[in-house]
Amino acid sequence: MTPVDQYGLRKLPTAPIPDEPADSIDGANRGRKIDYHLYGASGIRYYEGFSSPPQQRGALGMDVAVSAGDGAADTRDYVAGHDSTTLYAVDSRRGGGGMEVLASAQLPSPIRELGTDDTRIYAATDREVAVLETASFTGFADRKIPVIRVINYRSRLPEGAARSAALSGMAIGPHRVYLTLADAPYVISVAKPHL
Repeated sequence: MTPVDQYGLRKLPTAPIPDEPADSIDGANRGRKIDYHLYGASGIRYYEGFSSPPQQRGALGMDVAVSAGDGAADTRDYVAGHDSTTLYAVDSRRGGGGMEVLASAQLPSPIRELGTDDTRIYAATDREVAVLETASFTGFADRKIPVIRVINYRSRLPEGAARSAALSGMAIGPHRVYLTLADAPYVISVAKPHL
């Protein structure tokens, strides 16, 4: 893996990736800290990139199919495995060494897409968008991610292909969550619940 500086377009130190290859990579949603997470079926690996080569600061052996970074806590991520109904909040351990699961939430069906804004997590399943609280500064009581609302986005779609088409993408806007469906000419717009 060879990261590139966003502003100076200069090549940063290359990080050799031992063991299993990664399916995806994600960095912090804010700040100038150079850190990133690699995800795959074999787990999560957290790197901090100020040294040469970048140092692996932690790993967590769990299946990851979808992920989203936190809008405020740059080391925190939200993840779900392949066909999993459980959403996990993961973070680096205090002091920066290792990773841990902070909290989880059980959703009605498998999580297909994840996204975040400054205060919320949006988890899309085949039928619903679940809106959950990030608790970036306060932490999670009882190791549970609070579910704010679950919205059935399929109920008002026209009969036919749109009702059964697979979810293919999600984008988080300032006031709405947008979903796309495979092989169906629709963009679904779901209003975010008020704070």
